[in-house]
Amino acid sequence: MGMPSVIDTASALPVLRTTQSEKPSRRTPSPIAAVVSALLLALNLPFSTAAAEVITLTAGSSRAPISPGTNILNWIGHKPYPGVLDPIFARALVLSDGRTRAALIAWDLTDTREGFVARVRRAIEKATGIAADHILIGASHTHSAPWVPAEGDPLLEAERRTLLPVMNGPGFKDWGDWVVIQTVDAVRKADAKRASVVPYIARAWAGDLVFNRRPTREDSRVETMFTPPTPYALPQGQRFGPMDPTVTLLGFESADGRALGTLFNLPCHPVSIYPHDQRISADWPGPVSERLSAQLGGESLFLQGCAGDIVPIRRSLPSRDRMSQLIGDRVLEAWAQRHKLPSRSIRVRRTELDLPLNSVARRDTGKTSLRSEVQVLSLGSLALVSLPGEPLTALNLEIQRRSPFPHTLVLGYANGGGVQYVGGIGEKRRGGYEMGVAGSGEDRCGQMLVDAALASIHSLHVEESLASTGPEDLDLYLLIGQSNMAGRGPLEPADEVPHPRLLTVEADGTWRTALDPLHHDKANAGVGLGSWFGRDMADRRSTGLVGLIPAAVGGTPLSRWVKGEDLYQQALRHARLAMKRGKLKAILWHQGENDSADEAGARSYASRLEGMIRDLRADLGAGDVPFIAGELGRFLISHPRSDTPHAGVINEQLASLTQQVPNFKVVSSEHLTVMPDNIHFDSASLREFGARYAEALRGPSLKK
Repeated sequence: MGMPSVIDTASALPVLRTTQSEKPSRRTPSPIAAVVSALLLALNLPFSTAAAEVITLTAGSSRAPISPGTNILNWIGHKPYPGVLDPIFARALVLSDGRTRAALIAWDLTDTREGFVARVRRAIEKATGIAADHILIGASHTHSAPWVPAEGDPLLEAERRTLLPVMNGPGFKDWGDWVVIQTVDAVRKADAKRASVVPYIARAWAGDLVFNRRPTREDSRVETMFTPPTPYALPQGQRFGPMDPTVTLLGFESADGRALGTLFNLPCHPVSIYPHDQRISADWPGPVSERLSAQLGGESLFLQGCAGDIVPIRRSLPSRDRMSQLIGDRVLEAWAQRHKLPSRSIRVRRTELDLPLNSVARRDTGKTSLRSEVQVLSLGSLALVSLPGEPLTALNLEIQRRSPFPHTLVLGYANGGGVQYVGGIGEKRRGGYEMGVAGSGEDRCGQMLVDAALASIHSLHVEESLASTGPEDLDLYLLIGQSNMAGRGPLEPADEVPHPRLLTVEADGTWRTALDPLHHDKANAGVGLGSWFGRDMADRRSTGLVGLIPAAVGGTPLSRWVKGEDLYQQALRHARLAMKRGKLKAILWHQGENDSADEAGARSYASRLEGMIRDLRADLGAGDVPFIAGELGRFLISHPRSDTPHAGVINEQLASLTQQVPNFKVVSSEHLTVMPDNIHFDSASLREFGARYAEALRGPSLKK
């Protein structure tokens, strides 16, 4: 199985890592611009600053009918459709930031397939010049409309039985060709309608309208409940499954207050009328799209979420009408309280990866894996994450939880079928329809998609953050010392949640989202005080960024941190590299365990540290930048170790420097607790220690 390949098509900044350059949208940059871009990339400098970059966002939308003839066979029962309940469409929204265009397409169809998506993308690129990698194609997953053609995509035996009679039946090939033509036409017209817009977001609640059909039994297993008899009460002690009850509406509003296009998202199968009514229909999203378009302006695209296990609470035509009415009412009420988003550059990242097949799929297809893609499109504080196949809602919740973008929408049924149903780690063991015959991948496929999505999300977030922040708005903090600064605390779920305005910089100048472990000095690096200090400092800012410079190394004495020695020089280089982008605001220090072994070394600690502080400030050109030191753990005093008998002396030495060194402060370690190794602070204490460092920096005794 191959490693994921990243196809980076971000528009404004040099990429951090790429395996394929952007395919030009019929525009070729000048040779001078290409040289400048290459130089900036080599220096790892931002391509532009927030002050210089003015973005004018434009948007346009359109739609084209794609209802098939009723001679086409319904994939359910392989009989012709008896009629059309409501027409189905291909809807398109085209966005541009002046340099990059992106097209978002919503089909009122059951699925997307990799081969057909590739064909449609090629046709759109040829007709409009919009790069194929910048085209997002999603299906609503209505069960009352056809599947798209499987063009070169391997089919399972069950899929062959379901789809081949339809694909080989009357009218299907012509209809598939027509869908391509109509989709291209919708994109072309949307592109022609583009005008200046401002993006907005609104959210409404629909938790009483949807149901997770995978409740958990007492034995932790699942028996899929397709149609709950009483969705508000579960039998036999079962527990409700997770849900995202949010309807999100994104709108692109013109100067006259009318939307030029909107898109809405709610993870829920469109199966309100399936299988009771055999007519062609967009199901519940169709009437919502029509209403939002009529009342807000432009076309309204429904982009399906991770709905693999989410269904409407009731099924019937009256239930569909009621659900559509309530969703429309709530979304319009939310729109009255819409929140303005910043207009920023459009950035796109595609990651291709090989998803491993289970034994049945390997037998049916003769393959060991299927090539799939994860696509992420960002626009300022917004990220649209597109996953293939039918992801369970837990994947959506996990990606949102760990995304640094304040507004993250996770889509399913997008850009291909993948391995169909995918869930989180261990979900296959829990059973149920979705994790049995309906899913062709191994259990790890869901986590692979999550990991690929998060990698792209974090990369795009770093680029956007640096592009929109000037040097005066990037506060830097140098973290030095030994293992209790580097951090050895076990990682916990809270440590996976990023702060949107907190970054860290590696020794080679690469910036990334600040998540523990910040340091990579030892294999057991974990939670440290630095990231939680950084969160606290970022919380104190309404704008701008906080950047951490992690340079601590475990098991090191002060003698290696004085001027001329290896760790001093290493930290100096690291800090200077970071200071090309921002301003150093403080130095954080935690060290001394290695100097508490003998009394003479402990008694000379203050004078040696004072010299190091003086030299480091001078070499960094930082004046009397605040220097914050933390006490050694008081547990080393109350429960002495044979190798740290003079920990108390080190703490006394640190306290003495508050009267000798300007802008020097000591942070108390009182009541903080230790890991079983009796030397390293535990995770909870490191988080508290970080908050105490932040409080010390803000204290009145320090000049800023």
